[in-house]
Amino acid sequence: MTSALETYRLALSKSPLSNNTKRSYESRVGGYLAWLAAADVDGDPLSDPSARDWAVRDYRSWLKLQHVAPSTINAIMCAVDHLYITLGLGPAQARRESLPQTAPRALDTGSEAIPA
Repeated sequence: MTSALETYRLALSKSPLSNNTKRSYESRVGGYLAWLAAADVDGDPLSDPSARDWAVRDYRSWLKLQHVAPSTINAIMCAVDHLYITLGLGPAQARRESLPQTAPRALDTGSEAIPA
């Protein structure tokens, strides 16, 4: 898995993403690859699309068991998709987390209006 992370780091260094995004993606992909190295998965998720999909689904489930927030899981899945796009496999076929459909407090109808 180390070579996959090194390959990914090289690709990130050449990408037009912001430095903050590059750091975040590298960290999130590093976590995924560490999990992958310890996980009992079928096939090679770094070269086989079917094994990729199952591994990503299993990782998503594992993150949920760790009580990771849905928005964080989605952010991690974006980084993992970027890894797989970089490897030429395309994004994984895995469901994303549903996020609450609530308006920010500032948009709440009970908020006091700013006087004109």
